[in-house]
Amino acid sequence: MSLGAVVDALGAFLMDAATPRPAIAGGTAPADAGDLPAVTLSISGATRVLVGVGRIPRPPRTGALQVSTSVNLADPVLRFPGEPDVPLLSNGRRTFQVPHAPLVTADGSPVGPLGDDDLAVSAGVTTFAIVGDPPTGNEVRPDAATGILTFGDPLPASGTLQLAYFIGQWNVRSMRYQGLLGVDVFGADAEEAEALSRSVDSALLAEPVGTVPGLRGIAPDAWGGVVGAAAPEDARVRSIRYRIDYEVEDVVVPTGGGVIARVRVLSHVDGASEVFEVVAG
Repeated sequence: MSLGAVVDALGAFLMDAATPRPAIAGGTAPADAGDLPAVTLSISGATRVLVGVGRIPRPPRTGALQVSTSVNLADPVLRFPGEPDVPLLSNGRRTFQVPHAPLVTADGSPVGPLGDDDLAVSAGVTTFAIVGDPPTGNEVRPDAATGILTFGDPLPASGTLQLAYFIGQWNVRSMRYQGLLGVDVFGADAEEAEALSRSVDSALLAEPVGTVPGLRGIAPDAWGGVVGAAAPEDARVRSIRYRIDYEVEDVVVPTGGGVIARVRVLSHVDGASEVFEVVAG
């Protein structure tokens, strides 16, 4: 999990909370006068706060999370250590099992047909049209409940199948960090740097816990004078430092990001249907 998320979130907060409004605020230093006034953020001395084994339990999230994945059409199988391979493509290469299911619409609805805003499927230069009727040619019909895609024409024996779709539930894991937040406030002159730095300080010390997701605490550590900046030419800068307590969340999709751990399978045998899950041991 990257601490860049901390910098991004605080930079976005200061773009709206600081006066005068910075031209840029975040991890990038100003390069020329057009970037002024500016706020450059950095983090140093970060240490992980261990809660149990360092991860803070969080309940599964619900809504609509977009997942992008690709499958090698020359080898469309899942491999689990010590377990048989699980094919994703069957029925004459016309039926494909999406690695995650069930699927939802882009607004998180678990019901209703999927359309172009909810699902994107392509292979090479071919983009498949999403349909609700039996597909033909370069069309594909999704079954949102099972994550099964039925194609009109057989998929090619090589190439890559690209998929983008939405799932309605996913896990999160959280890591808590403490460290030093460096804030360099740039102005075109001393007055601008002075005014902006005091505005930035007031905004941050208001502890915008409800506004900046993950921020648990912030306290002043150092306050520098307004001095000449190395760049841009003739700019002035003040360096301020804070001790922060911050929680960073990572999205965890159970069947993505490496070996797929769980696959929902719909089986048709002698006219009987069965839905089950294949789970990695």
